Amino acid sequence: MRYLYIIILLTISLTSCIKNMSDEEIISALQDDDLNNKFIACANIDSKDDTVFVKYLLENINDVRITHHIRFKGMSVYQVTVGALKRISGLEPPMSYNYQYNSRVVRFYHDWAVANNYIENKQAIN
Repeated sequence: MRYLYIIILLTISLTSCIKNMSDEEIISALQDDDLNNKFIACANIDSKDDTVFVKYLLENINDVRITHHIRFKGMSVYQVTVGALKRISGLEPPMSYNYQYNSRVVRFYHDWAVANNYIENKQAIN
């Protein structure tokens, strides 16, 4: 019974850490240098209607820093960014991805964003 109580408390505390953010807060967090803010912003991007964030997701997609936030432990900024792009586009990347940067996956989503006019073709990927 004691373990059940601890599990319930832990679940409540973890879910309360992730709040719903406005579009402006998400954009600000994606441009922020703080890892936790970027991860929480990516977690708030969850549908095909969130295409306004594509440009901001692609800006620093090569960031391979890893977080130690309990919800995202061991994940890189690149990994959660690709996950957000996957949710927005509804498309699987051409190959599996993990915490390590993969230019083929980035190029796939960059080309998708250009084809759908979310970014200009000349926009460089940092």
